[in-house]
Amino acid sequence: MNLRSSAPKILLVLVLLTAAFTTALPAQDKAPDVTPFLGDWDGTIDIGGMQLRIAVHFKLDDQKALTGTIDSLDQGAMGLPLAAIKVEGRTVTFLIDGIPGEPTFKSTLDESGKKMAGTFSQAGNEGAIQLAKAEK
Repeated sequence: MNLRSSAPKILLVLVLLTAAFTTALPAQDKAPDVTPFLGDWDGTIDIGGMQLRIAVHFKLDDQKALTGTIDSLDQGAMGLPLAAIKVEGRTVTFLIDGIPGEPTFKSTLDESGKKMAGTFSQAGNEGAIQLAKAEK
């Protein structure tokens, strides 16, 4: 077999292998759009027959990652750092860092982008959360 007659076959194999590997590789995940969540949100947590007022503050850090804090206005706890912030489509999940019972929030934006509703859980207790974008 001479190299000249084998060249088209080798080229065809390389093209097929390249096509197979590029289609088999998963598409690189695009970073979620966090823009709708940025800013200040006022709302309530309804849990155990109580309604607690809260304020959530989302911003971007130096690396353009979503960060935030939460204020529990009725409990006088201000500026508590958020952790494990994750955005999937119109839903944001996060927890309050360093608080026992791992208080966790999951809220979904409505179509207007000005309200969120979801669930709050802490130490096995669940409640509803309602947030509205704070007016500037």
